[in-house]
Amino acid sequence: MREAIQNTKHILYRLKTSILHKSSIARWIKSKIWNSPAPGTVEVVFREEQNISSYFDWEDLNDSNARDKLKSFTERYAGEPNVVYNVVGDIIIEPEFGLAIKKGRQLISESGTLSHIFLKPSFVKYLIQYFIRRRFTHYDAVIHCDGFAGLNLCHFVYDTINPILFLADRGMISKDSPLLISEKVYSRPYFRYVLGTTFFGDLNWVVQKSNEWIKVKSFKKAFVSMEIFKSTYRIFEQTKNPHRKIFLSRKSNFQRNIKNMDRLWTILKPYDFELIFAEDLSYEEQVKLFREVKYFVGIHGAGLTNLLHSAIPSINVLEIFSESLIHASFYRFLKILGVNYYDAIVGSEFDINWNFTIDENIFETKIRKLMTQ
Repeated sequence: MREAIQNTKHILYRLKTSILHKSSIARWIKSKIWNSPAPGTVEVVFREEQNISSYFDWEDLNDSNARDKLKSFTERYAGEPNVVYNVVGDIIIEPEFGLAIKKGRQLISESGTLSHIFLKPSFVKYLIQYFIRRRFTHYDAVIHCDGFAGLNLCHFVYDTINPILFLADRGMISKDSPLLISEKVYSRPYFRYVLGTTFFGDLNWVVQKSNEWIKVKSFKKAFVSMEIFKSTYRIFEQTKNPHRKIFLSRKSNFQRNIKNMDRLWTILKPYDFELIFAEDLSYEEQVKLFREVKYFVGIHGAGLTNLLHSAIPSINVLEIFSESLIHASFYRFLKILGVNYYDAIVGSEFDINWNFTIDENIFETKIRKLMTQ
């Protein structure tokens, strides 16, 4: 019963997202509500061309399906530049997604993230705030960090840690620079960990509360290339002792579960793998675990971001995908950081509940190879 309720929630959530954000009618309506910013509102104050193609030779992937899709994804974004924008004007930053709006319903897309371009502010909430409540917190200028994406650990690294590291590496921020961050992101356990263990704790964070609307005269926002992961990895350079064999799985109340997991586990057990659920561990315990990983098998998901805490040049990784979702998020930074061995296996397409199966014979072959590299 509990699993059926959870599956129903997943279906209703995807339906709501499709109707309210991704459907053609929803996008048409939003295009009529929100205007593009006037010329001069957004300017590029820094741009640096980058290309990460040299990190990938594709010889490590013997699964042609995974190779073709990871290759296509990686090459599509290989030339992403490092860019810093400066946005000026009478600007409001709403609290739900951290999106910026200039007078005249001008939506500043540079205040969002590349991964969530379909998101738009609530027009009703905007009208209530602008014409009825009319209470704002005022700042002259801020550096815009993250209002929403960092609720996911992977996006927290991509959209908060990486841009701040890029700006810091190039002397574009100081300890006094006000960094605007959503309270819901700021309070996440992994953010608290980063604040307590890195120079991030010395920075001047401006935390936007869940009902707080902010007015600024200008803000800066950075979008950066994947090569910044070299700096990201350095801030996590604690002592590591790679020796454990880990299978990172997902509990049934989450999506992307393997339906024949019992059969896969019989293949892994003789190799003394440990079955781990990240949600059972505190974030500090997750960090400790990944510092000790040597052989890693895991279902594609945000938990794989914690491989940044491992001894990447020493580890062997097998990432598990559904045919319906093959994404190069982790493959890219692992290759950039010199992972010892990476392979992928692609299972069936998602069923209605976003679960899938893995071919057991192919899985066993890949595990044998993983253990001999």
